[in-house]
Amino acid sequence: DKLNNWDGVIGEGQRAVALNPHSARILSYIGRAYLEKREFQKAVETLTKATDAYPNGMNMLTNLGAAYAGLGDFDRALKAYEKVLSIKPDHFKSLYNIGNIYLGRKNLDGALVEFQKAAQVDPKQSQVHFNIGLIYVEKKIYPEAAAALEKAVDLNPRWALAHKNLGVVYFQYLGKMKEGMVHLKKALELNPDIEEAEKI
Repeated sequence: DKLNNWDGVIGEGQRAVALNPHSARILSYIGRAYLEKREFQKAVETLTKATDAYPNGMNMLTNLGAAYAGLGDFDRALKAYEKVLSIKPDHFKSLYNIGNIYLGRKNLDGALVEFQKAAQVDPKQSQVHFNIGLIYVEKKIYPEAAAALEKAVDLNPRWALAHKNLGVVYFQYLGKMKEGMVHLKKALELNPDIEEAEKI
């Protein structure tokens, strides 16, 4: 597992399970390996056995949610993440993943609430602030969008896409053209092939 040798995890894990078929920990390792290999159905089957044996295993439940999401079964994914949050309400990954599911379903208000909770739990995660910024852009609340994207850029100064989106908000929506140009130029510097490079 520490070497990210997922085939090795599955092979040795299956040998171990043959000797101890009820070990939730071994099943958890195997399930995660299937998840990393994007074999989502096998991950669900294995992690379901693990959570049957140990219903409150947060890592198992989180991985089970990710496996269901990989299959496109977002309702079951949500149930898994909500079970984690019933045990630990400030579980960052579950809050973040629920936010992504809501975002995919165009539930902007629901996604915003979950991402804001996640940002309170771990304010140093640039992706959360980036997502919050994009939601505010969609909702046409541009000052808040700029503030969130500024946080994303501060936390990850070499993220071209964050610079691009921040530059667009400043330049196109807030009338702060000089600030916008700084970030748009930075986006091109970091990634000359970024989408809409010619337009930028």
